[in-house]
Amino acid sequence: MMIQFVTVKRLLLVLAALPIVAFAQSLPDRQAGQTGGIFLDVLGHPHESYIELLRTRGIVQGYGYGIFRPDILINRAEFLKILMLAADGSEVYDVENRSCFQDFRGQQQWFWPHACMAEQKGIIEGYPDGTFRGEQTVILAEALKIAAAAWDTGLPTYIQAPPNWYDPYMDLGAARGLFDYFPFNPEHLLTRSEMAYLIARFGEPIAYVGSSSISSSAPSARSSYSSNKSKSSQGSFLCGNAALESGEQCDDGNTEDGDGCSSICVIVGQPIRHAALRIEQRDLGSVIHAAGSKNITLMAFDAVASRQDAWITDVTVRIASGSATAATNYRLEADLDGDGTAEQVVATATVQGTRLAFPNFQVHIVQGIPTRFEVIADLSPNVSADRIGLSFATDDAGFIAAVGDEDEEDLSGIVLDADECSVSLCWIRVITAPLRVVTVRTVGNLFITRDSVPIGSHQILAGERSDTLLRLSFYATGEDVRVRSLDIGGATADTERLELYTVGASMPFASARGSQCAVLATGHFCTNTDFLIKVDEEKTILVKAVVKSDTEGATGNATVVLTLTASTGTAHAVGARGELSGVDLSQNDGDSTAEGEIFVGTAAPGANTAITGVAHDIVFSKLSSIVSDSRDSDDMPVPTTLSTIGTFRFYAAQNRNTKNGLNDVELRTLVFSVTASNVEMDTDSFVLFNTLDQSVIAPCTANQPTNEITVTCTDIHQRIASTIDSGQNIGLALRASVLDPQIVESGNSLQVRLTGLSDRSNLGTIEWHDGLALFQWVDLSVTTVRSTLYRTR
Repeated sequence: MMIQFVTVKRLLLVLAALPIVAFAQSLPDRQAGQTGGIFLDVLGHPHESYIELLRTRGIVQGYGYGIFRPDILINRAEFLKILMLAADGSEVYDVENRSCFQDFRGQQQWFWPHACMAEQKGIIEGYPDGTFRGEQTVILAEALKIAAAAWDTGLPTYIQAPPNWYDPYMDLGAARGLFDYFPFNPEHLLTRSEMAYLIARFGEPIAYVGSSSISSSAPSARSSYSSNKSKSSQGSFLCGNAALESGEQCDDGNTEDGDGCSSICVIVGQPIRHAALRIEQRDLGSVIHAAGSKNITLMAFDAVASRQDAWITDVTVRIASGSATAATNYRLEADLDGDGTAEQVVATATVQGTRLAFPNFQVHIVQGIPTRFEVIADLSPNVSADRIGLSFATDDAGFIAAVGDEDEEDLSGIVLDADECSVSLCWIRVITAPLRVVTVRTVGNLFITRDSVPIGSHQILAGERSDTLLRLSFYATGEDVRVRSLDIGGATADTERLELYTVGASMPFASARGSQCAVLATGHFCTNTDFLIKVDEEKTILVKAVVKSDTEGATGNATVVLTLTASTGTAHAVGARGELSGVDLSQNDGDSTAEGEIFVGTAAPGANTAITGVAHDIVFSKLSSIVSDSRDSDDMPVPTTLSTIGTFRFYAAQNRNTKNGLNDVELRTLVFSVTASNVEMDTDSFVLFNTLDQSVIAPCTANQPTNEITVTCTDIHQRIASTIDSGQNIGLALRASVLDPQIVESGNSLQVRLTGLSDRSNLGTIEWHDGLALFQWVDLSVTTVRSTLYRTR
């Protein structure tokens, strides 16, 4: 149905007499007790009546300008202030020590008295380091615990202690019906409106703060609690019995919302017939784009109607930075299907000097539901450097035009941010945001750096795919950039190919081979698959290697250190092209200006630096894991005689290096760390044996009899069975004599460990042979393996 828009020449005088005025001005930092007008952004909200209850009792004041922000998360400072006012009223300001936490230093903050009164009454304790941390969010279990303590609420009793600290508080909430709304999740983060719901429905008396329209001499909730404990769960009155009792604003004989008297007997004023509109501009941040880029968002704002639906019909913006020639095809798009994305063009701009007018359109703004608008344009393709930034044309008294859906009244009067209305009534409030400046550049730039996530050295098993050997970070500015070639050096002749993965992917998206390089060079592998780097989005690429087996020509005993060269000559590391500009990016010219270039090893314009990964070894066999294999459990007493004090099981990875038979893992030296706390050992008694034959031993040496003992077992392959076949495992145990299990009357302990594992720079803990070369480190997922902890506490 076509809407006929009617211009209202004047507002009815009766509107001026109504208690609710559209976007009534309020001070942003009012003290408790100054209730002010209703909150415009909670009209129609599911928790409106609970928020209104706290407002009329002087407990919440909002952010000023009729704004409460019901759906943002609440932090500890806000929650505790509101809860303490609800429970104790103005008594919270009687606290003397207002610096009770370690982070309460310097100029006093607004929430210190409430937090310190809660601390003084034992309601909260703070964190172990003595801080309060008021900026942290609040979870449901924490809120229930604090509320129970504030009102001194009795908790459920249990025959056995519940398994979780929060169980009594969750059970208390369940008993009071709070989970009719809340999810039964103790870690649920509370919003500001949910805070109001919890306090109102908790079933305890709620105090009046300062001067109240209901009662000017009401006691605090805590002071009246003991005398009212036997009364109903709603406090000292019974809502819905048609009798107006102390503590009720109204009672119409039911507990229904929407009839002027809410379900908790609070008067909820009916919406004024005249529509009101709130426009909130979004802070998009400044960006850089390539000339010729399409569909660039220059400005965005959300529109929310209250009291009734509304229609926006005209919007005017202006060029606040740069020039209108920096872009073309200006259009206004709106979210017409409610999915949060502005995708439908509703108007195109008429350019009038520095103004862009979007006239004569109709977008329906549903009451209470934000509708997104965006000003979109295409950047001019023939500019070398320019910029553009848009703002509302605030010097035009009608830069936003709208009309009410039900009454077809024009929405006159616009007020900005914290300004006061300069006419009799203002029905549109516009909240502005910092200017988004879009800088236009000719071509984008590409930065490649070594990713910040560290990678340790690995032992690459010949014939298999390696773990990640190098992490590269790609970042594009100005426009999307397509990487067309990538040259990675530092591989060996044993490498069959390199594979490129995105984070979390199980399959590679590209492969690199030596034969694909434009300039052939030993150890260099190049991609022939393009991949896209989105502008202003960091993309991490993982590089793995597939290594030949010995039957495929691998010779082993080689080290791999993957690199990207800093060279900008013919054999450069990266080739790329601007996706929108269609221009090949230049190799870095070494200066400090980004001019459509590729930068290697630096995150900012400047000279290239080679990217060099860590060293990795190619092996023909490999240990896959080491675990404790002791039959004794922890906390058994320290042995008193000759005993096995540590047992470990060593696993070899399956390999397919079958030339001259499958390669085995041959253990040659093991260095154990033995902690003998208040225990004395016989240093000459340490021996190592294979658990399949305890009679065959390899002698070991110990550096001291007690405390931290280093036990070294060398050349064990010459004395015991220490060879592990491909895919198999063996058990090795350390035995020694305990001379004194408890040197002095005190606690004692004894434990054997293998430490310093998985570190290529820490050699010697384990020496082993892969059939071709000797290695002095192992590549595992752990750095320490512990056997049984014997001790007496």
